Amino acid sequence: MWAVVALGRIAGEADPAQVKVAEGYIRQGIAMSEEMKMTPVSAQGYLFLGEIFEIAGRREEYLNSLRKAYEMWKEMGVGPQSYWLTRTQEALARLA
Repeated sequence: MWAVVALGRIAGEADPAQVKVAEGYIRQGIAMSEEMKMTPVSAQGYLFLGEIFEIAGRREEYLNSLRKAYEMWKEMGVGPQSYWLTRTQEALARLA
């Protein structure tokens, strides 16, 4: 499932015109990880989804995905020095 999430992120960055395809892969990976209760993969998926939406200029969806990822990291008790939490916070800060 993480590979599907990563594939979507790579596809979206490699060709911004393929945002729909990238979004589909990421959402598929998120669904798989949620079914298997692999919250860290789901949180990464929401972060990647937000980054894809940023590339596509879909601001509201960008913000919603990043907030979801941020909340998931916090619920997992990820420390403030975590790479993934920091990356999510930096993405949120770009909206300010």
